[in-house]
Amino acid sequence: MSLATVVQLHTDLGKLAQKSPEHFAEPAMIEIYNANLADAKAQYPEDAVIVAMPEAKGQIRINDLLIRVGQMKATMQSNQPILFGSV
Repeated sequence: MSLATVVQLHTDLGKLAQKSPEHFAEPAMIEIYNANLADAKAQYPEDAVIVAMPEAKGQIRINDLLIRVGQMKATMQSNQPILFGSV
């Protein structure tokens, strides 16, 4: 699992959502989301937001997946350690 992968997926979905928010997400995007969600649940078992997030199944609209990925991204970022003195 990688925060960078989640950030990239969020960026890509954001671009697609601007053009066609009601279209369905590509299966590869759903697979990336589900894989990262499973890893996040294993890494943050005490995080209520991550634990409550549902796996994406079947067809899901780009806008809906964007919201889920955004929630995952924000939660993962809030769980990152703060490194003092880094830029």
